[in-house]
Amino acid sequence: EELRTTRTDPDGPLGRSLTEPEVALDLMVRNSGGAVVSIESEGIGGQTKIKISRNPNLRDLTPLKKMDPEVLALSDAEVIDWESIFALTRLESLELAHCKLPTFPLTARSRRSFPQLKVLRLTGTPISNLSFLPTMPRLEVLVLTDTNVTDLSPLLTVRLPLRNLKIDGLNPANLRVLINFPLESLTVSPMLI
Repeated sequence: EELRTTRTDPDGPLGRSLTEPEVALDLMVRNSGGAVVSIESEGIGGQTKIKISRNPNLRDLTPLKKMDPEVLALSDAEVIDWESIFALTRLESLELAHCKLPTFPLTARSRRSFPQLKVLRLTGTPISNLSFLPTMPRLEVLVLTDTNVTDLSPLLTVRLPLRNLKIDGLNPANLRVLINFPLESLTVSPMLI
């Protein structure tokens, strides 16, 4: 099997583009602490998915820029290099599973940082508000399973093409705001029914 090289053509340390395993190794070295990195590609021109888990300290994710993945999944993180994530121009899906982040980063720069994002999964991450939604104008899938979100009203104040919403494990105070929302799929906890 041929090793895929990065999409862009920056000179790597060997005077060539880096391969996926080299980018994975670079991520592990820069974020010491036993990070598990996997990179999956769907053929030439297909999506690239990068998963990084088992490392609370992801202070340097600059190698992500070399791959510019469409899918990024981080789990168990406490510190995240957001500037590198904001630089991913092709990012369509972001998963933050069981990350210890009480808020989503909101800065003047981040307000327009996720223009291509269609899927956001925050499973088990203690984010408590949805004020970041304006940063994701193309969001179609939102997973808030086991977060600390209690107010769903920001969903109504932002015009999103949201089709699927998962709020299982939550007990939102204003579930009625979803009555007129044009969702194709809504997943709630059985205790809310």
